[in-house]
Amino acid sequence: SRIKKALFSTLGEGHPVVFFKGYSYRDETEYVAETIRKLVREGYTHNDIAILYRANATSRTFEDTLMQKHIPYRIIGNTSYFRRKEVKDIVAYLRLIVNPHDDHAYARVINEPKRGIGAKSFERLQHFAQLETVSLYEAVSDVDNPLPTRPKNAFMAFNVLIDGLREKSPSRQLGALIDAILDQSGYKEALTLDDKGDVRLENILEMKTLMEEAERRLGPNMNPLDVLMMVLEDIALQSREDLDQEADAVTLMTLHAAKGLEFRAVFIVALEQGLFPLQRALEDVKDVEEERRLMYVGMTRAKERLYLTNARERLMYGNTMYNPDSAFIGEIDMGLLQREGLHQHTGRPKPSNNRLTHRVFEPEKSQNVNDLDKGDHVSHTLFGKGLVIRVDGNACIIAFSHPHGIKTLMKDHPAIQKVTGGAHHVY
Repeated sequence: SRIKKALFSTLGEGHPVVFFKGYSYRDETEYVAETIRKLVREGYTHNDIAILYRANATSRTFEDTLMQKHIPYRIIGNTSYFRRKEVKDIVAYLRLIVNPHDDHAYARVINEPKRGIGAKSFERLQHFAQLETVSLYEAVSDVDNPLPTRPKNAFMAFNVLIDGLREKSPSRQLGALIDAILDQSGYKEALTLDDKGDVRLENILEMKTLMEEAERRLGPNMNPLDVLMMVLEDIALQSREDLDQEADAVTLMTLHAAKGLEFRAVFIVALEQGLFPLQRALEDVKDVEEERRLMYVGMTRAKERLYLTNARERLMYGNTMYNPDSAFIGEIDMGLLQREGLHQHTGRPKPSNNRLTHRVFEPEKSQNVNDLDKGDHVSHTLFGKGLVIRVDGNACIIAFSHPHGIKTLMKDHPAIQKVTGGAHHVY
């Protein structure tokens, strides 16, 4: 028989869970930074504090604010934003647009993505450039360079790429310039072959936010190339900082990386529908459950203080988003929440149509409820054509065409339409 145990806490009642909503994501990052300062004044160390987020790209705006306010931080489970390989690659392309004679940037991305240029060919070009005291960019066009025809053509094609980007850059917004780099260089296509390609692309697209922030700050009359030069100078300064090696530092990490760790104070940030839970998780009941489990993991990392934060307006991936509050907020007893920011004046926000109730995902109801049975053919706005292979209450398991595979969805999900008539093949 089991031994009876009387469990109790010696910490007392503790502090209420704080839910802060800012008007903008900058309000959110400022609130987190100022609250950290307040906690430190109360006797907390930076090591006692963690900022947790669902997606890696979320870290950039918090890194930026912490750096501006001289609050030391470290990244756990990842490198700081500007040290991530894909970010450094795109920064190198941008540096070449400003100055094609930047040999360091040229060397970094001449084969990113792969262009069939071998190490020996690159060494030949480097040696020739040193002898002639010219840049790598100039050496490619020199008729006397010793490169064989095939690698020489590859180098020349790269120069043409850079020339084309430079030619159109003065008339482009900087966010559009990043899109052009991704598309014309083949970098975006190469990411589709990478197991972590989605995450890497999100990190790159977050640079569009950085560019748009700079354009707003410096005004519409400044030449885009001048804005770009100033942004690159800021990036160079931030890249040289070594804050994540500080002995006493705030910890930034994803919720996945936080498992098994505890901190006296925890901030779970960007709690908005589509960011946490992730938008792609809302299509599958099992994925929603995994998101809910991560929320539980995050909340239970806090030993003394827990802060939940989000923003009404967020600039992310270069786009302004107006996401409703995370449905996980609606699952918390409102009597346990101390609301700050916009909620101090507006009260508890209305739950979104994508509210997640206890253990079940309930998406917005469609006008026509699908009466689906095994063997029915359906069409999904994202996954395309599919075949119902099992129905379990309000949920159904559907086999979609490659690469989407098998998904578990609610029968009345608005993205699903029952297809009548001829059969459709699912591969």
